Amino acid sequence: MKNFLGDEIPDMLYRYMPWRLDKETGKNYAKELLLNKQIFLQSANNFNDPFDTALILKMTGSGKLLVKRYAFAYRNYNHKEASKQDKKNIRKTPLRDRIKVAERHMQVTRKLTGIYCLSKCNKNILLWSHYADNHTGICLAFNTKQNPFSLAVKVEYDNEYPKINYLRSDIVTIIRKKYLTKAMDWHYENEYRIVLSNYAGKRMFFLPESLKGIFCGCNMREDDILDLKETLKNSKLCVPVYQAEKEKSAYRLKFKSI
Repeated sequence: MKNFLGDEIPDMLYRYMPWRLDKETGKNYAKELLLNKQIFLQSANNFNDPFDTALILKMTGSGKLLVKRYAFAYRNYNHKEASKQDKKNIRKTPLRDRIKVAERHMQVTRKLTGIYCLSKCNKNILLWSHYADNHTGICLAFNTKQNPFSLAVKVEYDNEYPKINYLRSDIVTIIRKKYLTKAMDWHYENEYRIVLSNYAGKRMFFLPESLKGIFCGCNMREDDILDLKETLKNSKLCVPVYQAEKEKSAYRLKFKSI
């Protein structure tokens, strides 16, 4: 299976989620996802990794290129054209200040770009602990043949910040290096991301047939499992449900149908 960039992606990607109510909002976001058949894209500003989207900016190019990139960014995030005076002012920006312009643009795009995180693995003990409420939550299995999951792109891991030339790098390169590169410490997540401009804080519908299964954590309470099954009934989602179990002789999980 290939995504819109021509990259190979797994046939199935997984989303770990807690099932219990969020302590701050009092909402069960996993239940809302199933009932509304919508995923929620977040800004990287809300992520738990302060290094997420970090990069090193270079500024090699002419004033004409600066105006072109500025005009593109302005149109993309303000939904209107930059004025002639704006373009004139930005072209007059001293070379030493142009990097500040680029950094401001990157801060704005970080805030407004919507991201949905997935993994290619549903048996990762750490992911169950970190994102599924200490194995009391769920893991959703999504088929990548349909949108929005066909838009997922693999995250790369490195020990050094990625570098881009703000004036010469194309938009795909910027997305790959800014939103799809993380510290090597996170490599165990085997992460894939859906990345969309101006989608932070927004929801996207998915087809019911995209959801292929739900895995319950090995510590999920029986009443929560019953609540999950009732939610599936109310949402008219006919998908198999599995329960994780600990292997008896190894640090591994296995699943049984329930």
